[in-house]
Amino acid sequence: MKFQPEVIENASVETNDNMSLILWNDDHNSFDYVIDAIISICGHEQLQAEQCALLAHTNGKAVLKRGNFTILNQMDRSFADCGISTSVV
Repeated sequence: MKFQPEVIENASVETNDNMSLILWNDDHNSFDYVIDAIISICGHEQLQAEQCALLAHTNGKAVLKRGNFTILNQMDRSFADCGISTSVV
């Protein structure tokens, strides 16, 4: 008997390019340190990095970047190396 995959119509398929890099608030890194890391790792401008850091501080998290999982995962590892908590979702 040959396996026949089930076809599901109108199913949403999550693509590799529809991911978000989330910055989580913490109590041990300074704003300046986090802002400098965002600029260095994500390539954000100063003001944009400041806004992301403030959003994370106020709301507990902030979306830093959206895009491809592979690229965001590399950024996530760079933040981890800096001791800054991020995740790709």
